[in-house]
Amino acid sequence: MNTGVAFLVVAAGGALGACCRYAASLWLVGERFSIPFATLSVNLAGCFMAGLLYALIAQRAVPAGYLALLLITGFLGALTTFSTFSVETLTLFLAERPWAALANALVNLVGSLAAVAAGFLLLAGRIPHAA
Repeated sequence: MNTGVAFLVVAAGGALGACCRYAASLWLVGERFSIPFATLSVNLAGCFMAGLLYALIAQRAVPAGYLALLLITGFLGALTTFSTFSVETLTLFLAERPWAALANALVNLVGSLAAVAAGFLLLAGRIPHAA
């Protein structure tokens, strides 16, 4: 696999995934949702698509190479980073490592929430409010 081509393939998929995520944030917005529904939607859709692609690749129904880079790493990676985390957790579980899968899930969830909180708290009192 040519590394330069691989980067271009990931970039192309990433550009499309990022645009789709932005479109979802415009389309799925409003007071009618009590949670960030756009984020939930792209995370769930991205994870579902990642699961489908993972199964197709695992069964060798589609080649892994550039197609996986385009769709999983690029498109789904930009659409949602949750899809990568989910595939990695499922991989641990399918490898008969359920405790590692559980630990991965908990550390990612709790760690991500803690990191967001830490970043917010680090700057919250230091950023001047816009006029």
